[in-house]
Amino acid sequence: MISSSKSIIPLLNKVVIKKVAAPKAAAKQLSKTTSGLYIPESQKVNSLAGNGNFSKAQVLSISEQLKEKSVLNVGDFVLYPSQLDHLTSVKVESDGNEGEQVLLVNLEDLVAKVAK
Repeated sequence: MISSSKSIIPLLNKVVIKKVAAPKAAAKQLSKTTSGLYIPESQKVNSLAGNGNFSKAQVLSISEQLKEKSVLNVGDFVLYPSQLDHLTSVKVESDGNEGEQVLLVNLEDLVAKVAK
């Protein structure tokens, strides 16, 4: 177990994110994108976090390569496919009882950057 999410320094095109909103009911009308992700046809990007296919997260840490490209900043909110939750989570110890789960994902796994 890792003692702090701040001690995770991602390499290459990796991003450390923390989930901030739980997914709700699944979207109905979906279309497959070129990347293989299913997104609703008739919904805005900000509402994608409300369906069961995507989760909203906040960026905690970014690799040095991505900092140079200025693609994302620490603190930005992003959407990612919900199926990554169980594949990429890392348990982080905390002063609290249960600690927190953070995700280590590729930049390519992130679907969109969203407003807070």
